Amino acid sequence: KQWYQRRVAITAGDDLVKSWNWRDDFLDYKATLKGHQLGVVSVTINAAGTVAASSSLDSTIKLWDLDSSKQIKSIDAGPVDCWTVAFSPDGQYIGSGSHSGKINLFGIESGKLEQSLDT
Repeated sequence: KQWYQRRVAITAGDDLVKSWNWRDDFLDYKATLKGHQLGVVSVTINAAGTVAASSSLDSTIKLWDLDSSKQIKSIDAGPVDCWTVAFSPDGQYIGSGSHSGKINLFGIESGKLEQSLDT
C-alpha cells in the first residue's frame, strides 16, 4: 500500500476528529478536523484512504478530505439519527445506523437520504 492509503482517524467523544498518516510503522499526526457542534460518536475512512466521514450528536455526517484536512460536505441526518457511519464498498454511499434501529443510506455526491432500511 502507498503511505497515503494508510490513514487513521479517531475521536475522543468530543466534537473533534483527529487524523494521522501511518508510515513505516509510525503514526504521523496530520490534523484536527473541526466542524461538529456536539460529540462525535463514529469515524470511518473510505477504501481509498482519501475521505473520512464522522457522525455526531449534532445530527450531522461530515465528510473530510484527508489530504487537505478540509470539510467537503455536511449531511443533515435528522434528529438523533446518526450513531455510526460506514462507507459502501463502492464509495458512493454512507450508511448510518440510527437510534431508531434503521440503517440510512446517504448519497456521497447528493448528500441526500437515498434509502432507509429497517433492521
